[in-house]
Amino acid sequence: TPITSLAPGTAVTITQQPPTLVSYCSTGGIQTISTTASTSNGNLIYQWQISTNGSFWANIEDDAVLTGAQTSSLIINNPPSALSNNQLRCRVTSDVSNCNTYTTVSTIKRGSPPTFSTQPPYPNSGSGTYCQNSASYNAAIFLPIISGMSGSNSSGFSFQWFRNTSNSYTGATEIEGQTNPGGYPPTDQAGTFYLFLRVTNAEGCSTNSAIVGPYTITPAPTITQQPSLPSTSICAGEPFSMSVSATPPTGGTLSYQWQRNGANITGATSPTYSIASATTGMAGSYTVKITSSPTNCVTTSAPIDLSVTAAPSLPTAVTASPAIICTDPNSTSNLSATTSASNVIYWYASASGGTPIGFTTSG
Repeated sequence: TPITSLAPGTAVTITQQPPTLVSYCSTGGIQTISTTASTSNGNLIYQWQISTNGSFWANIEDDAVLTGAQTSSLIINNPPSALSNNQLRCRVTSDVSNCNTYTTVSTIKRGSPPTFSTQPPYPNSGSGTYCQNSASYNAAIFLPIISGMSGSNSSGFSFQWFRNTSNSYTGATEIEGQTNPGGYPPTDQAGTFYLFLRVTNAEGCSTNSAIVGPYTITPAPTITQQPSLPSTSICAGEPFSMSVSATPPTGGTLSYQWQRNGANITGATSPTYSIASATTGMAGSYTVKITSSPTNCVTTSAPIDLSVTAAPSLPTAVTASPAIICTDPNSTSNLSATTSASNVIYWYASASGGTPIGFTTSG
């Protein structure tokens, strides 16, 4: 009988994948890996599979090591060394359409946690006080030494520094961007912190270093209004003024120093910097450094890039030919002047200005 129509099968979607690694580090124990899936019609059938090479897969049958082979959660009980590097996945099938899909692969790893030959703080002090958002932490970089890591070759290891507000591993949070063996006290947050390094090897086994600290990060001034200008492009001879607003840390007082292109401007030590008549030499990038005493912590404003255009030179050789004309409407006089080729000359009937009677380029 010919097929007259073909209905699409009910798809299966994996909504939660199992972990990439199932690590057993020195000791045994029981671990559970799970998956979840969904389908629009019918029930789901789960079947966990195992492979030694990722090419040939065999259905798992419950035994003393692996149980729950036909459920969404596979229980792994102290796997022997022979199962190290074996791969696991789950096939999920719809009992209506027989459509199926597979989870990503979990790899069983057996290993030992890495160890430290030299704990932090090394080679620097394990405590100190620094200003918020400062680079002074460079003096406190430390490089613990991990056994099995040759020099700077960190192949096979991953690193993550943590910080905590207490001298404890519990409740610590990752320090964003600090994923190298060398660590330093971050200064992005004010407060008192303790640090430690977590090293993980290729088997997924981790070890925490000794805790270093306390490090005290002193608050810096807070800018509540950044400097601004109505226009960042002005002509020579025009005025300009910019101001900043900031609040000091509790108990502190503020001082100000305006800078152009990173160099201090002599006498510019108030919240407002004003110039009555700009010159072309005043063009540049302006910032203000705000210092809080008694800690001497500094906050620098966002830069303002100011351009100052030279005023056009006055026309020369201004002539009228003829210089005297009659009141006759038909009488004319040819006006001429010389100026830079890029300038435009506006002609006025009165020296006091008003509405121009015309304009020309040089000549």
